[in-house]
Amino acid sequence: MASKIIERELTRLRRRISFDVQLVDKVGQLGSLITLISKLGGNIIKVRQEQNWDEAGLDYANVKLVIATESDSHSDKILDNIKKNGYKLI
Repeated sequence: MASKIIERELTRLRRRISFDVQLVDKVGQLGSLITLISKLGGNIIKVRQEQNWDEAGLDYANVKLVIATESDSHSDKILDNIKKNGYKLI
């Protein structure tokens, strides 16, 4: 019970964010994304990768990430840098 309350509060404060990224399905793409997030100070809590079966085609994979951050502005900085580095948030 207490853990759910803490989780909700971290999400409300945007100290824990969840987002999806579309990656080109080739070796090293996920590693590069994780390295970028780590260099920006994000703490990766969960990663789930799924093959993309929709209109984008089989050359892409969807990745769902949950990361912990220091603050609302830190979350924005990480998401902005992900986009600036050519990753597609979905």
